[in-house]
Amino acid sequence: MNGFPDWMPALITLKPGIFVTVATTVLTQDITSSSEEKFSSDGFSRIAYSTSAIRELTAAPLFQLLQTAGIPENRRDLEMALTIIARSHAVSASQLSPILRQQFAAHVIEFRFAEAWLWLDALFAIDSAAAWSTWIATFGALWSPSSASLFKRYMGREELSNSRAEERAEERDALDADAQTLCHLIKAAYLVWPPSNDPVHEDAYSPGIDDKATSRRGYYLNGLAALGNEDALQALDRCSRLPT
Repeated sequence: MNGFPDWMPALITLKPGIFVTVATTVLTQDITSSSEEKFSSDGFSRIAYSTSAIRELTAAPLFQLLQTAGIPENRRDLEMALTIIARSHAVSASQLSPILRQQFAAHVIEFRFAEAWLWLDALFAIDSAAAWSTWIATFGALWSPSSASLFKRYMGREELSNSRAEERAEERDALDADAQTLCHLIKAAYLVWPPSNDPVHEDAYSPGIDDKATSRRGYYLNGLAALGNEDALQALDRCSRLPT
């Protein structure tokens, strides 16, 4: 079961200190657990799929916990932990950014790209311009076959979606308002995975990496168009004229 009973958020609001103490104890146990990768730990799952207010309350203690207890062994738990922290406003970008960059670089060096994407996603959420600069610094500004393949893999990754639509406006997402970085991502997406490569399905199917890359390209373009401001219009113009 994900999340908490309906009455729990009200109780947590009344006794936030008690909740944080209990949650920290549970998450400490989850971090060192050896549960299978395909299943998330109960503590992380309940908090990740609770309300934005509960995630916000948990983010700062969880950030401290990752520095003292270590990184979760379970990749699902790591994804939830980074999403909770990065999407909240409880931990500043200046605190998070060096750690996210360091961990991204460390996982790339070890060719652990599935984990590297999680750290990069968190960096895009808190400082999208820094995330794009980190990509360029790591893989280069010229799109070699290997860097293009990696970017397609990044676009085609599976992502955690635990926020309700009405909560997203309250959460941190630097990329949503960054027209210039969206422009870079759009150009890269069209170069690496142009519409001519999009898969066509006639029957029911399970989305693969190609389908997810197609959706992600559309997400970047729709995100820029949705800004609807002068910066977005100028970025769209630059997207059509400048190299990535």
